[in-house]
Amino acid sequence: MLQSMTGFGEGKCTITHYTLNVKIISLNSRYLEINFNIPPMFDSMRPDLEREIKKVFTRGKITIKIDFEEGEKEYIEKIYNFVTNAAEYFKKHSLNVKKIPFQLYFDLAKLNIIKHKEITSLNIHEKRQFKRCFKYALQRVLEMRKLEGQKTEKFLRERLNIIQRTLHEIVKMKKEERKEAEQKYKSKGIDEGETLSSLLLKLDVSEEVERLHSHIKYFRQVLREKGQEKGKKLDFLSQEITRELTTLGSKTHRPDIVHKVILLKEEVEKIREQLRNIQ
Repeated sequence: MLQSMTGFGEGKCTITHYTLNVKIISLNSRYLEINFNIPPMFDSMRPDLEREIKKVFTRGKITIKIDFEEGEKEYIEKIYNFVTNAAEYFKKHSLNVKKIPFQLYFDLAKLNIIKHKEITSLNIHEKRQFKRCFKYALQRVLEMRKLEGQKTEKFLRERLNIIQRTLHEIVKMKKEERKEAEQKYKSKGIDEGETLSSLLLKLDVSEEVERLHSHIKYFRQVLREKGQEKGKKLDFLSQEITRELTTLGSKTHRPDIVHKVILLKEEVEKIREQLRNIQ
């Protein structure tokens, strides 16, 4: 089963009066990149978090973001403190609230009258809660990456079916081209035999077709294999398929066959575009 490099996971838990919100975002990348956007109190836990990520993923740009969400009680307390301190400020400066310009309400924020309670460290129990929250978010990312991988695998199999059907059509057309060449030269007499043999050899694509079938078969085999790192291997196979198609397209004089080959190359390019996001 394929695994995409695109995914998102979120986990929440409560620490003191705050709700801890852990978000993990995964995007495509050639290598495994881990970025942290977390409060300083979690810095000491970075090595542990990196180890957990490396157990699950081998490629992708992974970003971990941690936010604190205050509960309703804390917001009410802050609003109350703001109103109380603002009233004292007006009274101290003998200001009439009704005459205060609207802009001053925004300027009050600069007085820093609202004090935020900050968490500077976590105890053992809180660290355990956080780790459970982090692992939950990580599992959600993995599930989404697998789900996206399933969709991509279905898309790839559809493209492979199209390529095989079109390749079968090309083989039939090449047989017709060979017969046309034989009839054309045989009608001119035996003297043209050597020229005919040379032409038929140039038109022969049996080796290219055989290698294409082999590449497609192996491509399907890789899709069935267990393991996660398949993107690079499948991309290499796609390049080999394109190379054989280029050779096949050069061994014909019929425009309709060339057009078929171009369509096949477009299908392979669609495959490669999807593989860029596969681990």
